Amino acid sequence: MISSLKICGFKNIEEETLMLKPLTILTGLNSAGKSTVIQSILMLSSANSTDHTAIIRSFMKDYSGFSTGRNRYINSREIQIIAKCSNCNNLEVRYSNESYFQNTVVDPSPLDFDKNLFYISANRIGQEELSQFDEKIKFGTNGEYVFGFFEQNKSNTVSKEIITDEADSFTLDSQVSYWLKHILDIDLRINTEQITSTNVKVSFNSDGLENISPFNLGAGNSYLAKIIIMALSCSPGNILIIENPEIHLHPKAQSKLTDFLAFISSKNIQLIIETHSEHIINKMRFHIYKGVAFAKDTIIHYKPSAKEPFLHLNINKNGHFTDELNNEISFPKGFFDSTLTELLEIM
Repeated sequence: MISSLKICGFKNIEEETLMLKPLTILTGLNSAGKSTVIQSILMLSSANSTDHTAIIRSFMKDYSGFSTGRNRYINSREIQIIAKCSNCNNLEVRYSNESYFQNTVVDPSPLDFDKNLFYISANRIGQEELSQFDEKIKFGTNGEYVFGFFEQNKSNTVSKEIITDEADSFTLDSQVSYWLKHILDIDLRINTEQITSTNVKVSFNSDGLENISPFNLGAGNSYLAKIIIMALSCSPGNILIIENPEIHLHPKAQSKLTDFLAFISSKNIQLIIETHSEHIINKMRFHIYKGVAFAKDTIIHYKPSAKEPFLHLNINKNGHFTDELNNEISFPKGFFDSTLTELLEIM
């Protein structure tokens, strides 16, 4: 797991050190710099991964060049990214126009993409009747291989640490179906069938109807299914990064998705979530208040604008936001209160 991340001179971040917990939430205004944190982790993994790095290096090509990635607000001369991880030395990448430095690769690396570090982007593929399969790649940065992975592993038992006893069985198929029903309040099961060496046919069973095209169901079902498959395929000690897990989910489902996120992060799997959903944040506060989750295991990093630094918020046992000195505070203005004026006027 990553315990802290230091970023200097990268994109719109001048110098920041962020503490990371089992559940780390990145939030704030659009184009403020939340994704820069994720890109920093991916750059470290690209530099330190021992194998299967082609897919992540392809993804990072637009961000890793110095001229593209440097902070132009301060005319930075160097980009530096340092991660402190549990049970290993610091991982560091530092580069400029003139030089590139990477610290010694730790084997096995704690940030080895597609082995112990997994990521699904906000640009991920949703509904698809025909999905891809690759023997070497598990999920893909856009989720393009998730259903192919599911087809190959749906009968396998989920890691014992993250099994839900309430499901019909301990298989990936059954565990995924349980969480889909819990979050969406509908009976939903994924059907996959490998039809060529590289393609898998995808459909759903829903409320007694079989082999329904994903395009005849809500788009959120496919987006959600991929997140659940990826998370339930992780092992303790893994890191899963998810951009906008709430995509195409209605408010109640976003709130119930938080039940799943809290469950996974309590099983020694580190979740780093970028979200704009107040329903996810508020449900996490409720989980901590009810003792389902622990305050020490959750942190929120809020970016108010491109030029301002992150604000670091914790949640205390009462479900209230606190600053770094444990003083209770309100959530920064401009996020939750965007419609407050209009609602007060209606009242």
